[in-house]
Amino acid sequence: MDSRRFVGWCLGFGMTLWIGLGVQGLYAQAGGLESPFALGVGARAIGLGNAYVAFPTDATAIYWNPGGLDQLERKNLVLFYTQLLGGT
Repeated sequence: MDSRRFVGWCLGFGMTLWIGLGVQGLYAQAGGLESPFALGVGARAIGLGNAYVAFPTDATAIYWNPGGLDQLERKNLVLFYTQLLGGT
C-alpha cells in the first residue's frame, strides 16, 4: 500500500512541476519583462476574452472598471499572484 501512495505522490508532484514549467515558458514567450497586469485578473473575465468592463460582478472590477464597484451586491475577496520579473 505504501508503494501506491509513493507512486501517487510522485505523479502529483511531477504534474505540478510540469504545469509550473509550462507557465514559465508562456512568460518567456511573452517577452519576460511584460507588465504583470497584461494577463488580466480573474478567470471569468479572461474567459470572456477580457470583455469584462461593462459587466462587473465580483471584486475584479477594481482592475477592469473601478466605477463598477458600486454595482456589487455583496462583499468579495480576490487573491491574485504574479511574478513581477521572470525568474525572480
